[in-house]
Amino acid sequence: MRLREIFLLTILSLVVAASCSDDNKAPVEPPVETPELSIGDLTVAEGNPAIFTISLDRPADRRVVFSYFTVDVSAQANLDYDGVSGVDTIPVDSSGLTILVPTIDDGDDEPDETFTLTLTSVSNADVADSVGIGTIIDNDISGVSFLNDVKPILMGSCGPGCHGFGSSLGGLSLGDLSYDSVIIAKGPNTFLWNNTTDSLVVQPGNSALSTLYTKATSSPPFGGWMPLGGVSPLDTVLSNRIKDWIDQGAQDN
Repeated sequence: MRLREIFLLTILSLVVAASCSDDNKAPVEPPVETPELSIGDLTVAEGNPAIFTISLDRPADRRVVFSYFTVDVSAQANLDYDGVSGVDTIPVDSSGLTILVPTIDDGDDEPDETFTLTLTSVSNADVADSVGIGTIIDNDISGVSFLNDVKPILMGSCGPGCHGFGSSLGGLSLGDLSYDSVIIAKGPNTFLWNNTTDSLVVQPGNSALSTLYTKATSSPPFGGWMPLGGVSPLDTVLSNRIKDWIDQGAQDN
């Protein structure tokens, strides 16, 4: 065999061998793309739960585990909100979850306040945003006026046919709904509930013991809520106005 033919056969055998070798290789798996984890900011009215949303930019193909904890900024744990911490998991095929932080309706007239919920020790995800800012909007009004703010509520919800102008349902009469009548009004069940001897429905500086306020909430201390026969208690904005007036001293203003 000529030298040239031997050379060509050698080259051909090498090419065939290389081709067979490539065909026997296992297929290359594409790289696993790691999802990105982030937490959103929020704004919440004082007394309502702050619900933070933790999300992935795509559903997880592995469990994503992380730790979380709250941090004071201008809001203080156990005064303005309930501090929380723990470990949570986003399951496979899910793209997020929520974490609830209760806020506290403290009755103080104050600026809006903030705290953060921080994520740490994240596994199986890259972190795009690890800090959620929670802003608590104050719901207390300074300088609530009996004449301009409270009396109109009483006139609309507790007037004729209920507790005013000759009516005394449940044994409670608010007279002509003037300040002088309301501040001395007594409820027959009040002393049994708040351990006061005077039975006054307004306890200046303490809305929690004042049935003029507590009976207008969704969880009255006894009996049904007011207005009587209503499908729901007094609107929260209105009941909070009565609450603030009492907590500010129940002034004749």
